[in-house]
Amino acid sequence: MEKHIIEDIEVIFDHGGLRDWSKYTFPAFYGLPVIIRWRQHEFHFNHLGQIRRLYCHARYWPTPQEILKRTITNDWILMSFSEYQTTYSLIKSYYAPLTNYHYSPLFSSYEKPLKQPHIIQALNTFDELIERVREILVIEKISGRVGEFLEKVAVNDRLALTKEAKHIHKILGGRLYVLPPDTIDVEYEVLPLMISDGCSGECTFCKFKKNSGFKVRDKENITSQITALANYFGQEINNYNSIVLGQNDALSAGAEIIEYTALHAYQKFHIENSYHHRSNLFLFGSVQAFLKATELLFSVLESLPFTNIYINIGLESAHQATLEFLGKSQTATEVIAAFEKMQEINKGYNKVNISCNFVLGDELPLGHIEAIEKLINSVKTRTRKGTVFISPLENHSSPGRTRENFFRLQRAATAIPVYLYLVQRL
Repeated sequence: MEKHIIEDIEVIFDHGGLRDWSKYTFPAFYGLPVIIRWRQHEFHFNHLGQIRRLYCHARYWPTPQEILKRTITNDWILMSFSEYQTTYSLIKSYYAPLTNYHYSPLFSSYEKPLKQPHIIQALNTFDELIERVREILVIEKISGRVGEFLEKVAVNDRLALTKEAKHIHKILGGRLYVLPPDTIDVEYEVLPLMISDGCSGECTFCKFKKNSGFKVRDKENITSQITALANYFGQEINNYNSIVLGQNDALSAGAEIIEYTALHAYQKFHIENSYHHRSNLFLFGSVQAFLKATELLFSVLESLPFTNIYINIGLESAHQATLEFLGKSQTATEVIAAFEKMQEINKGYNKVNISCNFVLGDELPLGHIEAIEKLINSVKTRTRKGTVFISPLENHSSPGRTRENFFRLQRAATAIPVYLYLVQRL
């Protein structure tokens, strides 16, 4: 660890955090940031000089256990800590990631958590830090490692960070409007790559489909994304061990494109040299793509150098009337078959981990909850893989009923874990 005191700020290099993404009830940090301490605040920057995490010890902050995080695409997330046993039972994490763009009826009592006064004050303090660094660089002649880093910090104010997020979206040729729920296991710290666009479904409830139809990207486009991201992040690439393939049905891209992307990215991003232990590949798949997937595809996935491969399948309901209400093209028979195949794949492969989603909503037809309950209760042998995620729809006018139905499904699952799906994006 290397410390520098310049005027009234402290800069810390090589103070590494945790490597394994374990879950803790205290505010732990992961990866290898550069830390600046100033005015009872601890600011964690990446090696590009961009703020990624903020801890506060000032009086105005309600609890020292809360953390403010920023994604690489410039969304701020409040990592909220309260009633940790309940939180863990809901999402498999002691910290709930709260955003302004998605509201969960099972968590926050306010719909815009980042509009709270203490959050605004913390972000204003970040702005003041940038100004203070600029002042110091004018006053002091700072050379070497610390000088080079402070020069990067000085140009990365909030306006610049917004522009950088747009640059990443330009590299990708779009954005991931929703991340697979399994990415909560790495606190959503993933590098995105687009191997497909859109989705072939016409689901009426979906808020994440931004273009019509489905299209697979070609290898030239994918290679361009990987090269550009590797060049952009540079040394910071060492802080990542996980990749997510977008968009909404990457599994439909097929074995060849998935394998090509995964292998090329693993090599170009130097995943084997990541600061973090193990490595992960995440993607979504539709029911139809999953049912069509052959043993060859899963063998290809199993052969990839990643430690774990996570595929999330949108089952949504096992009730035919509900599927029709939601505008899903799959049938209840196909959903049941996909759920059964999920158990088979999870048992038959070491690396591949299939999870699935079901929805909750006030206006869904009668029989929906009972059908899901029956399906997940059919799993009698406990395994270490195969999480069921429950996603409340936006028309949740009855939070109490939503919570009651969630815990009803969780109780029905005696051999398979059931958790809440919290929407995150990049």
